[in-house]
Amino acid sequence: MNRIKKRTLLMGLICLAWLLVIFLFSAMNSSNSSNLTEIVLDIVSYTRGNNPFINELFIKLTENHSIFYVIRKIAHLFVFCILQIISFILLRTLGFSFFKSTVYSMLIVIGYACTDEFHQLFVSGRSGQLSDVFIDTIGGSIGLSIVLATTLTIQTVKKSLLFFVKK
Repeated sequence: MNRIKKRTLLMGLICLAWLLVIFLFSAMNSSNSSNLTEIVLDIVSYTRGNNPFINELFIKLTENHSIFYVIRKIAHLFVFCILQIISFILLRTLGFSFFKSTVYSMLIVIGYACTDEFHQLFVSGRSGQLSDVFIDTIGGSIGLSIVLATTLTIQTVKKSLLFFVKK
């Protein structure tokens, strides 16, 4: 198997694995999901440092339990940001143009966000929320911004190196 096929297969497997991770998080009932959120809260609490603004914000969010909502929505942003990046890379390794990879990877994010929320309708104690599809799409947009910024940076560095080589 040549190098390009190996890379494509690897990216395909990584993408499928990430879709499975999202599916498994969505399949957690409300009790297990809350337990996971509490573990994340403990980690955030332990690592927040001595910044007075962060500490005050953390205390206020913890007092009225808004912190659980914030952690869950950040998780949505994160997992769909990663899905965007992985699916973009997969599409590029499959030979799609930059533009098509951008559009199709965003459609993958939006499509999977919709199916993810539909799936949650059938999980005990969970519900599908259109607002979560919107948050997932924002996460995908953040991932796309990372892809675009990285690509632009790499192209700029390459042009700079070529400029110095030609002199």
